[in-house]
Amino acid sequence: MATITVTENRHGRSRFRSFSLKVSNSPFYLLPTEIFLLILEHAILQCKPMDLALVSRIFRRVLDVILYRTVVLDSTETLQLFHRTIQLKSPTFFADHVLRIVVTDYNVASHRYLNDIIAACSGLRSLVIPSYKWSQRFLTEDPPFDKSLQSITLRCFDPSNITNQRSPRLPAMGFSNLTHLRICEPADVWCSPTTIVEAFGPLPHLSHLQFARRANANQGNDERFALSISSLLATRSSLKMLVVSIFPAAFPTLNDAPVQESEIWHWMRELCCSDRRLILAPGRYEKWKDGWDEICAVRSRWRPIDY
Repeated sequence: MATITVTENRHGRSRFRSFSLKVSNSPFYLLPTEIFLLILEHAILQCKPMDLALVSRIFRRVLDVILYRTVVLDSTETLQLFHRTIQLKSPTFFADHVLRIVVTDYNVASHRYLNDIIAACSGLRSLVIPSYKWSQRFLTEDPPFDKSLQSITLRCFDPSNITNQRSPRLPAMGFSNLTHLRICEPADVWCSPTTIVEAFGPLPHLSHLQFARRANANQGNDERFALSISSLLATRSSLKMLVVSIFPAAFPTLNDAPVQESEIWHWMRELCCSDRRLILAPGRYEKWKDGWDEICAVRSRWRPIDY
């Protein structure tokens, strides 16, 4: 008899409880759990999730696991609607269900909404976002995500996004379990890779890094960037991979040479020869958004009533 395990919260603690799928004589409920989940994942692309939820309470709980494990907010409207949802549901619901938040469209006006959403999703493991100024409530020794966060992807990094405003040299807390840190595009403000890593704290479990540099930008900063990458490779033995993406000029012209002919590219190539953990690749703007369209279709095609 197949079973499905979903997370519930009792007395403030997360526990696992198994629900039997054998609730009728239908052969459907005798399917292996993995096949049952796969069928539902395909079904929600063809019909309204709320219609499927009416089949049974088991269907509703399994659909919650599927729909909420990755939340894609692709517009200001969906962000505000999801903010409304976290105020309507049980406070423990999002802590138990949401594992990844992806924000592909974000503006300063939505900052308060996003702070509340992240605070509600205290079991968050992965965050993908254009850029973000961390709220003071996250810069404490007891952050709301309870050190569960393992992966952060930022389109670009600004020093003011992460440092504590009261103590600028005090790194933000709550990132002790972070293993993946991606800075996908170069920012307008120069900041060395080592400074970016230090801004997130010691990061003892960091295994995967990504940085971006614009070709033919500033020779002095190119040298500092190369030295910083070399230092990270030398001092962080736990690193398994460090990716460097070299981008063309923000406003390219017909006379611009390929990034592979830039000086920073050649310096990085030399480092690649001495350390196989370093991966060098041409950068492409907006590539950090790739891969979320299909997930977003589940959320937005039928506009589930919650968000």
